[in-house]
Amino acid sequence: MTGRQFPIPLGRVALLLAAIGGIQAQTSPTAYVITQVNSMMGLPVTMKVYRDGPRALVESSHPSEGGKVTHTRTFYDLAAGTTVSWDADNPSNGCGRGTFRGDWGDPFQDSASINADLAKDGAKEMGAENLLGIAVKVFTVSNTAGVFKEWVDPKTGLLLKLEMAPPSGAKQTMLEVTAYNSVKPPADMLTAPKACIDAARAPPADLSRYATEMGGEPTDFANATQAPDSPSTQSCTVLFRAAGAGSMQTVTGYKVTVDDVSKTAELRDGVLRVDNAPKQFKLNLTNANSGSEATIYRQCPFPQTVLLMVLKNPANWGEGADWVWVKAGKWAK
Repeated sequence: MTGRQFPIPLGRVALLLAAIGGIQAQTSPTAYVITQVNSMMGLPVTMKVYRDGPRALVESSHPSEGGKVTHTRTFYDLAAGTTVSWDADNPSNGCGRGTFRGDWGDPFQDSASINADLAKDGAKEMGAENLLGIAVKVFTVSNTAGVFKEWVDPKTGLLLKLEMAPPSGAKQTMLEVTAYNSVKPPADMLTAPKACIDAARAPPADLSRYATEMGGEPTDFANATQAPDSPSTQSCTVLFRAAGAGSMQTVTGYKVTVDDVSKTAELRDGVLRVDNAPKQFKLNLTNANSGSEATIYRQCPFPQTVLLMVLKNPANWGEGADWVWVKAGKWAK
């Protein structure tokens, strides 16, 4: 549910809207409610777009060949570039989260892009009409696919309607805005369900476990063996030590290698310093009875960042360990 919500094939539209490139958007609103029916991909999909500045929501109704209609909603945080999607009929089914860049489905942005990027010539202005209380300009384009007719708002560049008459067959409406209000939508339409918000705020279970093992807040820690969504672009110095869960007493008496290079002699009071840590590296620890190994994915919240191996039972490494970056709290320094 991310990205463009108006599935207009650019190759086809390049033939359809050749001459309206000269219409430039002048006052594209950032607060509105627009309902559009799009049939360019086959069965008509109805989309209602709500926007108020940096927040937007797209509600889509997708029919199937069997007659069933699926209703989905996607909330867009335009400033953060993130989305939350859910089944509008059954919100309890859970939520999908994603990211996007650039075009998210703003009908004015889509129209401006089409007008600016597609061919400049080929259409003829046929006059003016009134659609939805808007004085629009009407254009026609003819090509091998048929005759196309477009209704465009000259003030905003918004494409309000597109019709196609093929060489043989009935005329059909490909795209139509059926309702448009340049007002702020209701505030309760510009948010995700509470269950989605609560799920996003809740720390993952492993982070809660880390807080239990080490004290502090779950958000003080990050899983060091999982590639982060936003990797650190800058390197840092890593200060590594092994400790026992609960007491957090430093564990000693082991050998350590970094990417198969022995670092045992570099341990100082149970702490290993790794300068200019690479984006990904392997740590291997062995003692007289057992050992532990992990591939570490770099995270650098500080120029010197603490990495911990937290052993469930320092007397028996076989019971497992957690590899954790410390982002805040008392173990961060």
